[in-house]
Amino acid sequence: MIEVIAKTVDEAIEKGLKELNETRENVDVEIISNGGLFKKAKVKLTKKVKNEDKKSEKIKKNDEIFAKNPKNSNEEQVTQKSTFASQSILEEQKNSKKQENFEKNDLKCDEKLKKDDDIYEKNIKVATTFLEELIKKMKINATITQKTTEKAIILEVNSDNDKILIGLHGETMNAIQILVNDLMIKGSKLGKKLLIDVGNYRENQEELLKEKTKKAIERCLQTAKPVSMDYMNSYERFIVHEVIMNDGRVVSESFGKEPRRFVKIFIK
Repeated sequence: MIEVIAKTVDEAIEKGLKELNETRENVDVEIISNGGLFKKAKVKLTKKVKNEDKKSEKIKKNDEIFAKNPKNSNEEQVTQKSTFASQSILEEQKNSKKQENFEKNDLKCDEKLKKDDDIYEKNIKVATTFLEELIKKMKINATITQKTTEKAIILEVNSDNDKILIGLHGETMNAIQILVNDLMIKGSKLGKKLLIDVGNYRENQEELLKEKTKKAIERCLQTAKPVSMDYMNSYERFIVHEVIMNDGRVVSESFGKEPRRFVKIFIK
């Protein structure tokens, strides 16, 4: 039995299978944590033991016991063997029932994942349709493409008037994003956020934010004092926390209340 931690449940299962050198059907999988924005997925993998192997091992142990006790009469040995046989049958029945429960749990897990996938697909369709209609009413020609990353689902907009859709400091784009997210069907557990990006504006801002975070880390290390960053939304704070976690020399924590919430960096 091993416990494996990775960014997603699928990655954790695949990593565990490689370590055990087994295929999916030969292990029992218990999902300890699905992961999310600030924590990784964790699963427990246990090799399935075939009933025939367990039964054979039990019989072998029983034979060893009889070999060490030759003084037992034939009648006693028959009685003991009958008892062991009964115990083996009962144990086999328990293992069979346990395996059946594992299979039922796997089925429930698969059904839940399928339900989440259906909700996810419907959310993307609703968001894309709404975005297309909104841009059309603004009398702007645009194309929308979907991009999937580890952190988010991004609807990328390329138009003939990006400035209007972006607005001052991205305010219009963020307002559109809030409207789109309000339409989402609640209940999806995929741990990903739906984002709107116009003319690669958000992507460029992310790179600037990463560079700004790296400079704040160096300032914290040089002064040996905590460094507070600007107010940010939840997604921007996520990017900052991720940069800090990957750096490994400092730690971070969020403070304040929305919309005046910020990240503070500390030396370990």
